Amino acid sequence: MEQTQTIIKAEEIAELFHNTYESLAPAYGYETRQDTKNFDPNSPNGKLMIAVSKVVSTRIYNQVIDRVEEILGKKRLPTEKPNSMRDGYNEALDDVGKFLSTLRLEVKE
Repeated sequence: MEQTQTIIKAEEIAELFHNTYESLAPAYGYETRQDTKNFDPNSPNGKLMIAVSKVVSTRIYNQVIDRVEEILGKKRLPTEKPNSMRDGYNEALDDVGKFLSTLRLEVKE
């Protein structure tokens, strides 16, 4: 079994979202709650944001992987190309596909 790679953790996404939300709120005439101004992953608000980040990022990830796999599937060189060129190109696409299959979102609650 291939080892998966972590790109970004759900908690990091939640904290990024929270901090961005807090910094943009005044520009939209919105004042956030004083008790949630700082991101706390152990608070109910923090746990909710982490759970939401997991769901949203997993959906985005799956859509990206599906699209990349669809594109890779259409990019095979036709059999009339010289074997060495076709095989090398197709092998590279296989390597990209294998790499993409190892990417997973790591979620630490």
